[in-house]
Amino acid sequence: MKTSSKVTLQPITINITDEMIKEYGALHQDINPIHFDNEAAKKAGFPSKIAHGMLTMALAQKVLTLTDRQEWFLSSYQARFTAPVFSGEMIRFEPYIVNEDKDSIEIIIEGINRDSNKVLDGIITIMKRKTT
Repeated sequence: MKTSSKVTLQPITINITDEMIKEYGALHQDINPIHFDNEAAKKAGFPSKIAHGMLTMALAQKVLTLTDRQEWFLSSYQARFTAPVFSGEMIRFEPYIVNEDKDSIEIIIEGINRDSNKVLDGIITIMKRKTT
């Protein structure tokens, strides 16, 4: 049975720390100074240093760990960054099931900062593992 009503899942809130940004930058060799230096970020037009977009995207998918669907796997993930995420911000990731059938589930994820601004729009598809 395929459903298309919006079902709210457990949201999570994550504090974006300098340490997360530093570790992500080192791991992915992204040393753009807008992520590490407030002055460089200001020169680029931001009020302070910003988190890597892909770090925000990676943190958003943590909502999947709150589901009871251990036999499912991530099949696709698309995201659009709608606003910068700054070091020290609290981001609430709100997931909603928008389509579900016996083999796949589509989940919308919205990242919202403390000022109620959307910073991320994403859609994840998870698929049920085939058993033999």
